[in-house]
Amino acid sequence: MSQNLDFRLCGSVCHIVRRGVCLIQVNCQGYKTLTSVCISVHPDVHVVSVSKSRGLRISVSTRMYISAIFHSGCPTSSLAAEPINFDRIFCSSCHQKASPRNPNWTINRLPCPIVEDHPSCSVVIKPSDGHFRSYKFGDDLHIGIADSRGAVHSFWTQGIETQDSTWQDSLILVSLNSCSYLDKSLKIFKETDTRFCKTKYSDDTWNCFDFVLEFLRFIAFRDYSKLDFSREFTTKKLQAVVKYFTLFEKLKAQN
Repeated sequence: MSQNLDFRLCGSVCHIVRRGVCLIQVNCQGYKTLTSVCISVHPDVHVVSVSKSRGLRISVSTRMYISAIFHSGCPTSSLAAEPINFDRIFCSSCHQKASPRNPNWTINRLPCPIVEDHPSCSVVIKPSDGHFRSYKFGDDLHIGIADSRGAVHSFWTQGIETQDSTWQDSLILVSLNSCSYLDKSLKIFKETDTRFCKTKYSDDTWNCFDFVLEFLRFIAFRDYSKLDFSREFTTKKLQAVVKYFTLFEKLKAQN
């Protein structure tokens, strides 16, 4: 959640507050209106859901997208980091200024290697601290298993934990959609395998990586060593993430 913004749902009205001052009141009956208003107040705010009984769920995204921009008649395209400053985007061939309102111009968002929403039925990884945007090779990583609901199960100093809201912007390493009984298997594994209590955790010898590999063995996915798993699933994807965000930072500086 942004430190500067607070969202309070009172009946059907959402109050968007900064430092105790109400910036705007929005009728929550209009979901799209609420979304657009929130984005206009803070570009990294997304409305997840609106409910009178459960309140307002908000997620804050770092919005690190790269778009390809081109227009009909020229073979070249330009790359830009969002939000795009169209005052600085020109066709490199004919020097025509880009315009999102001109139908001759096309803006295509490139696929981002990380998952903004909750991952599901997969092995996922994220930096132990911070975001992939600032990740450097050698930084600590945390790995876990996402169930069908998007909750991620992982092992750390407090034992096995299940988190619903802290794995956005993670990287999917392996899809487990082929596992028909993933949720049930996770439940049985957590209840029966006593090796993953907090007293047995070790940063170097028994950690979140071991938890994932042991679960993959439990469901007969495959018997991986840490080195084999990293070579097959982790290294290239991490390289792609670093390249993507290095390019994003370069394009953002140009904006």
